[in-house]
Amino acid sequence: MRSLAKSLFVQSILGLVYSLVSAASASAQLIKVEAGASDMVPTVGGSVSIQAQGYEGYLGAGTVDGVFRLGTYAKTSLGSYKFIAGDQTLAFNLPTDLFGGGQYVTTRGVGATFPGPNHAFVFAGATTLGVGTPLFQAFQGQTALAALFIDRKVTENFHFHSRNIISHQQTWIEGFDWRVRPWLKTSLSAGLGSNKPYFAASMDADRNWYEIKASYIEAGSGFRRITTPSLFASEPDRENILVTVKPYSSLVLTVGHENFLAPQGSLTGPYMRASVDQLQSSFDVDKFRLGAGLFESRSPSGRNVSDGFTVSREITRKIDGSFSYYQNLNGPKPRASYLILTVRETISPKLSLLQVINRTQGNTNFLFGGSYTTNRFSVSVDYQTLYMPFLANPLVTGVGVTLHLKLWGGVQVNGETFRSPDGKVRYTGSISTLLTPRFHLAGGEDKSAPKLGDYVVHGHVRDEHGSSVEGAAILIGDQTVFSNAAGEFLLRSNKARQLALTVLTDEFLTPLHFTVVSAPLTTSAAPEESATDVLIVLHPVTNDRR
Repeated sequence: MRSLAKSLFVQSILGLVYSLVSAASASAQLIKVEAGASDMVPTVGGSVSIQAQGYEGYLGAGTVDGVFRLGTYAKTSLGSYKFIAGDQTLAFNLPTDLFGGGQYVTTRGVGATFPGPNHAFVFAGATTLGVGTPLFQAFQGQTALAALFIDRKVTENFHFHSRNIISHQQTWIEGFDWRVRPWLKTSLSAGLGSNKPYFAASMDADRNWYEIKASYIEAGSGFRRITTPSLFASEPDRENILVTVKPYSSLVLTVGHENFLAPQGSLTGPYMRASVDQLQSSFDVDKFRLGAGLFESRSPSGRNVSDGFTVSREITRKIDGSFSYYQNLNGPKPRASYLILTVRETISPKLSLLQVINRTQGNTNFLFGGSYTTNRFSVSVDYQTLYMPFLANPLVTGVGVTLHLKLWGGVQVNGETFRSPDGKVRYTGSISTLLTPRFHLAGGEDKSAPKLGDYVVHGHVRDEHGSSVEGAAILIGDQTVFSNAAGEFLLRSNKARQLALTVLTDEFLTPLHFTVVSAPLTTSAAPEESATDVLIVLHPVTNDRR
């Protein structure tokens, strides 16, 4: 009898996650507006993912604050239909979500996706409370529900959307998007969310030299898209507008007004409201790049006005310099202000250096960073300035450190710091490896299965915010692989070779719709020790039909 070889992709992750409340150092990057909340606790855990042709499985387990948690799922397909049982993410997006608001709710149950012009997703099970970490996914059951999501392509320019949840509180929201002109799209959503009325209208006009995004949302008190606690997704509220004008290629002006609703952990707790007004500009003069911004926020913490100015220039072909100044103009004292001088040198394609002088509250700090990359080792240290409207002093500076170390035998050590929306610095660490056991039929003539390929293509699929995208279909050469819950994908090859790469958005194992922001056209199969990580970046949309 012939030997039967199956390719298994097994990822074992062990690590610790710790939270540290501290203000880290400075940045000379553009300001970003963020709203939301996050809560993390000490965690130890691991996960195993199994991928083979036609199916995928996952098992994650660990302790969260001393309590053992477990998560698992299995996926398969029958023709073009996709089926999943176990833990999964339910995406609740509306065509009017120009300013965010789309929610990703964890669930446990059985779901099926039926692609085509009348794309449908059905689910029966329960909502869950995620108690995992970036190292593993585990969930605690909450409220029973059934869901039916439909996206119908009526014409090329007109699409219908239906979002229906049956639970102890019902959600029925219907909507459409209509591309009136190639440059103008309008959208409307209306119905009930958790038995509370909801209405939203939006408009997106994008011409060569200007773009206008506007929406108005009216939600009843206690409105939720799905009746389950959410600590991560904020809702846009009332009037929102963002205007970007580009009168010249060297000049960009941005003015905007946005309202946020920040959800609380309790279903009965009221939402926190905040608003942000912004005016920003950037322009080129000679070889200088200049930028300035003015921000005003209102939240339960009070009113705050902040401004900022930055100028940067290429000093030589390999040296860039920048100067930035940010300050809070009012609000509780002491008011934060930051004076930042940054110099970055590109020494080689593998090495860059960063020096930062940061002066704040009468103190001067000298900071050093940069990046270094080899086949086995990469590390980077960078800085950024964030504007977080729910904080009393919204201007926050932070350090970001990323470490990847490839050891022998396919073992990789990873570490990362990041700034969560509540203003805290978070730390994660993990160890991962690829295991490729061989299988053979009992009683077979061969004592072992044929050797698996020594060359691999591996990578990650993420959205524009860096979140992992699960179920993405990638055609590499003549084989299709899918990203797992961590956004990772892997293909083995028996020889080193150049392979074409295509993202198959019509074949995703998820009810979400995506367009490709960036992906290489080709990639190379290389030995595990030297294979480079392929990064694919996607953008979630509501009118891309499969």
